[in-house]
Amino acid sequence: MTEHTADITCIGLANVDVIAAVDESFIAAHKIAKGASTLLDACTTGMILGKLQKPSFAPGGVAANTACGLADAGLKVCFTGKTGDDIYGDIFREGFAGRDITITCRPYAPKMTSTCLTLISSDKDRSFAFCTDTAGWYIFPEDLPDESPYVYIEANTVHMPPDGGQSLLQAAVDIYQKRGRKLIINLNDREIVAQGRTVLLDTLKHDVYFYICNVSEFRTLFNTDTNEEAWQRVQETGRNFAVTDGINGARILFEGKTAHIPAEDIDQNRVVNTLGAGDQFAAGFIAGLIRGASIEDAGRDGIAAATRIIQEQSARPPLRARKQQAAS
Repeated sequence: MTEHTADITCIGLANVDVIAAVDESFIAAHKIAKGASTLLDACTTGMILGKLQKPSFAPGGVAANTACGLADAGLKVCFTGKTGDDIYGDIFREGFAGRDITITCRPYAPKMTSTCLTLISSDKDRSFAFCTDTAGWYIFPEDLPDESPYVYIEANTVHMPPDGGQSLLQAAVDIYQKRGRKLIINLNDREIVAQGRTVLLDTLKHDVYFYICNVSEFRTLFNTDTNEEAWQRVQETGRNFAVTDGINGARILFEGKTAHIPAEDIDQNRVVNTLGAGDQFAAGFIAGLIRGASIEDAGRDGIAAATRIIQEQSARPPLRARKQQAAS
């Protein structure tokens, strides 16, 4: 029997977020999907980057952000993702400092570290744009570790590696199902779901423990216009889903039973942006699952974590919060 060195393994894109405030005309002019992700070539990415006013740089990535939330919840975390051998790679790795997170992949020297243009519009929503011809996308099946009983993977992996063949997500489902691991898939973005829909629908035939998404990603996966249609479709699959819906809270389907978790009341003036809300909902929810909480309590933990992060500039919980809790 494998001796696990971590509670959970998080697999996904290792990137540095380039965060900037823009107006919606900027997003439209550069044909970036509002509130979702747009895949660009390297030249276009560089051109848009050069037009951003006073951008800030922060380590990011869906699974990486969730890993930080899980570690701050007291879990031992393994992260699998690749950076380049450059200064952006240093920025990414430094983002894990002070947290109980082990990185299992070495830098991928042939490519530069992935960056993600993170554009914050006046409605506090976020839109992403990035190029896949960077180090973060070159994770191969042989890189998948066996460090923990739980595995959390983001839907971006349907595009990994970017040179064709079986996707990393398909390989992960096959490998971890055979090993008896509890696999959790975060759908993470409606455009990624739309482009990888065939692969994602195929995973529903396998023993995936949970899917985490928002209502837009949920409807996109099942190609429906309404939440009701999507819920009908998912119930037919027998899979477990946790679906967030902003101020409407979250709805969870577990072993055929549903639960609604209301959103927390919050003064909207305290909302900085929605960056990281889904990532930290996943962290709170999964931490609850691992600790054996009821689905309702795990959902409340997820909502609480998402509510806290939308009041921060970063997509990751600040280390000061963890230190203060330890001292009290």
